Amino acid sequence: MIATLQACDFNEIGMLVIDKIQAIDGVTNSITCNVIHFEQ
Repeated sequence: MIATLQACDFNEIGMLVIDKIQAIDGVTNSITCNVIHFEQ
């Protein structure tokens, strides 16, 4: 599964992964890769 999400900070991303994604039946592990967009 690949999920894309946005949050205000990294702590919120962590909580979403733990509370929502890891709670899905069959999900036994997760890897979070952060992508940061810089405005110029």
